[in-house]
Amino acid sequence: MTLTHSGDGLYDLTMMPGASLRDLVEVTATLPPVLFVDHRRVNSGDSADSAVVLQFRALPDLGSTLGGI
Repeated sequence: MTLTHSGDGLYDLTMMPGASLRDLVEVTATLPPVLFVDHRRVNSGDSADSAVVLQFRALPDLGSTLGGI
């Protein structure tokens, strides 16, 4: 698994074949509060490749807006 941050609040998590649910949980636990927004297949040219990119968007900090909730 690889995690990249584009700098505009988007995070791309690439899951390679063989990744486990535990791998996914461990990587997503390092993210700030996010919302899942999209997914896409990695286009590596190998039709047997089942890698996928999960895209997340960072949520805005609403703490001060909601009175610290």
